[in-house]
Amino acid sequence: MSSWRTTETGSTSTLPRYIGIAAVLVFLLYALNFLYFFIDDEGIPFVFAQNLLDGRGLVYNSFEGRVEGYSDFLQVLLGAGWLALARAAALDKICVFFFGKAFSLIAGAATVALVFGVMRRLPGIRPAGAVAGLTFLALAGPLAMWSCSSLEAAFVVLLVTTLAAALLAASPSGDRVAFAAGVLLVLLRIDGFVHAGAVLGSFWIFSASTRRRQLVRSILLPLAAAFIAYHAWRVWYFGEWLMGPLHSKILYKLLNGPGWVIYKPETSYGYRFLDTYNVLIAVPALLLLAAWCWKARIARPVMLAGSAIGLYAASVGDWMAGFRFFTSMLPLLAIAIAGAVSAIQRTVVARMAAAVLTIWFGWTAYGYALNYHHKEFGGSWWVNRSLAADRFFGPDYELFREARHFLAPGTRTAFNQAGFLPFMLDLDNLDDVGLCSLFAAKMPTTDVIFTEPGRYSPLTNLPSLRTANAYVLYRDPAYVIARMDIMVSANRGRLPEDILDGRYRLKLVDTPRENVVYARTNVPVTPFQTNPNTFLENVAHTSRIRSAVWNGGVVSPPDYVERLGFLAGKWLDVAVDPRLHLAVQFADEEIAVYELHINGLQARHAMAVVLTLEGIAGGRRHRTEFQMEGRTSRDLRLHFPEPLRVARLTLDLASLDAGPASARIFDLRVQGQPPALAAYVRKLPFPPH
Repeated sequence: MSSWRTTETGSTSTLPRYIGIAAVLVFLLYALNFLYFFIDDEGIPFVFAQNLLDGRGLVYNSFEGRVEGYSDFLQVLLGAGWLALARAAALDKICVFFFGKAFSLIAGAATVALVFGVMRRLPGIRPAGAVAGLTFLALAGPLAMWSCSSLEAAFVVLLVTTLAAALLAASPSGDRVAFAAGVLLVLLRIDGFVHAGAVLGSFWIFSASTRRRQLVRSILLPLAAAFIAYHAWRVWYFGEWLMGPLHSKILYKLLNGPGWVIYKPETSYGYRFLDTYNVLIAVPALLLLAAWCWKARIARPVMLAGSAIGLYAASVGDWMAGFRFFTSMLPLLAIAIAGAVSAIQRTVVARMAAAVLTIWFGWTAYGYALNYHHKEFGGSWWVNRSLAADRFFGPDYELFREARHFLAPGTRTAFNQAGFLPFMLDLDNLDDVGLCSLFAAKMPTTDVIFTEPGRYSPLTNLPSLRTANAYVLYRDPAYVIARMDIMVSANRGRLPEDILDGRYRLKLVDTPRENVVYARTNVPVTPFQTNPNTFLENVAHTSRIRSAVWNGGVVSPPDYVERLGFLAGKWLDVAVDPRLHLAVQFADEEIAVYELHINGLQARHAMAVVLTLEGIAGGRRHRTEFQMEGRTSRDLRLHFPEPLRVARLTLDLASLDAGPASARIFDLRVQGQPPALAAYVRKLPFPPH
């Protein structure tokens, strides 16, 4: 591939500098809309940075040891730098978020400027094309939003752009810059090698054989060595191949089995991103752009790299607002758009195309900013200009302001919002969704709700506790903190006064009613700290079912959650006409079972209920039966003095009236401890029996 400094005709592009200056200014003005943008995860690298500066190493808390609870190693080091600067200047440590925000904003602006520099040096880029491409980039909502965050997204975009620009230069100095950018990408994000590989691989594919050898020798092999060295150090330091966020947020997407309870958006991550530009327009436009790039040899690697990054982002997904995983493809698309418009031979038509695209991109940017203003806390900075801290940190700041009066530094807490509050108050926090707790992330149980943010185990006051709940009680935090809306949703539409079987009582509802704090009661947690057999899961959960027969018909695995939802923590309406018989085998070998619970059973008509636990060959281990009057409800709580060896469950409902009956069942739990969970829990220190 030829250098960007040469063209097929020997001439170079002469774009006026004011186009680039205007693009940077437009980007900055647009980005200020999102100045209040904040995600709690921004605080996580600072927790690790703080512990690193204080000599404790890369740890999240005092009791779980070294843990890679971040996905952005270089960001942790940058955070340590920001924190050291704040300490040296005797500034409040909240300033580190603003240092990071300023760095990201500079990175976003530098990306726009660098793309303009690429356009000036590429063959045949004319002003109309440059305006179209730079308008797309400068008014790209995701880039503008994440350029106002102290997380690493904008820096990733800058490095990807630098890598592509250096490869387009095709010179020894450019290769050195490309290698440096690749190394920084590998260090910056755990998936940085994917971005670097997408760009490098695309250029390698479309290069001549001589250039391919140069790329391998000067960039790919040294970068592979750096990649191996970094990950060898990771494994040596942490003793783990995979970090907490990969265990808790990514693996379930790869291992997803029948009966797993997964909360995910109704539409895919990729579709939602495309729909910000109107998917009916965006898809044909991308296809046309790809067709032009195929004709223009120098544009092929740029388009392929952007497409590879986009496909990767679409497959991985993300729960955070703003489509951060798509941001690094935006500069590559901007370059491709500039080339496509510039390729239009007639100047008038090229200018008209640029005008149409500018209107489209501008309208999309307006809609994006308007949507942000109405949905995100604080709204647009241009509409509500302020320097007040509560604007920049939303409800997290109000919780910090109110809770700091009783949460002293070093207080042990359990809060799955693992960033801002633990950092600001120096809390010794347990992250029970597993991002920053490897023990929670690797628990060998699927009796959880898999979500984009992590492995979620509801906090309720029911006596039937999940494995993650038992781990929280094992660690015995002084306070449990949670989002109020999640607590209400998990507790049948109300906020409970007590949780975890009475061991925590409501202490604080913050002023915005966004967060709640529960304090320890005098109900002991000793059983969980002394007996590993208290770590239980629902062994009859839909994710563990081997076979299920409903009234003589086999329930297929894809239907487990829908038809047997009460085994997955859900309500289910069932018809009893005049009988219902369910037989479930949930293990291939007998499992130790300690408890049997039904957390809600509503009979609309009089009926008889029989629950039977059986061994692998069908031998009865336990039988419970009772009758219910119509329009009554009850629960069931059974604790067995000795564990039962069980592999099957049968449920029989029979109408006691002449006609058919119906009922609602909620959260039937056969609480046991499979061998894998038993072995895993015993990695924790327990007193000898």
